Amino acid sequence: DTLRNQADNKDDEEELKKALSGWRDTKGRKDRCKKLHGDEIPDCITEYVTTNYPSDEITHSRMLRTKDGDVFYVVKLKENGILKFDEDCEFLD
Repeated sequence: DTLRNQADNKDDEEELKKALSGWRDTKGRKDRCKKLHGDEIPDCITEYVTTNYPSDEITHSRMLRTKDGDVFYVVKLKENGILKFDEDCEFLD
């Protein structure tokens, strides 16, 4: 079961990388892309997920900073795919 979870996590990471590729070069500086854990995810994003996807859960999340200094959040849900938000927690797509 642990090996399966590791494979699933690797697949999730690859899916997130693909989603991020249109936003910025993910091979850039590490300080521009930060993996978020638990309470690091902004409350407004967890509230959005809880309200709009009550039976789903966040499996991965990242905060991105563009070269221009804009901040975006990307979260992957277990059942409903990837959601993107701006720094004000406005849902983007």
